[in-house]
Amino acid sequence: MNAKTLTLIKKVAAILLLVCFVLPLSRCTTKAEIGAENAVKETHLYAYELAGAAWNDVKANEAGGLSALFAVLNVFFVPAICLALKDRLQAAICFFASFVSAYFLYCWVFVFSTRAEIGGIIATGCWMLLFGISCVTLWRLYRRGSLFKWVHKG
Repeated sequence: MNAKTLTLIKKVAAILLLVCFVLPLSRCTTKAEIGAENAVKETHLYAYELAGAAWNDVKANEAGGLSALFAVLNVFFVPAICLALKDRLQAAICFFASFVSAYFLYCWVFVFSTRAEIGGIIATGCWMLLFGISCVTLWRLYRRGSLFKWVHKG
């Protein structure tokens, strides 16, 4: 694929991740009461609710609030912010951010839920694309000898 196609795919993935911020990531089904056999309670996990809860934790100086807020911002906003950067830096940031995002998305969408929802599936797919494009970009830069251009000024 050429560079323009990869850039277009990155832009679309970044926009889709921003949209996924308000889409349901997963669904959890639990029993509503201990004595009720057929009564179930379904809850949906939304990223904006995670961000709101993390922000409230940060304001209350509770442990874990800042890391949860960082996780939500990393998963949904880092690719859009990276679009303003040069290819080399963008690829490096998305490459390393993919590991953090993969962990949290996997937990939110597949581990702590009973069913993945559309937002979680789209977000997972977008991060898979961004990781793959970052790997391709970094590999191309390495092969051209310009990956570490800012380090070696020779």
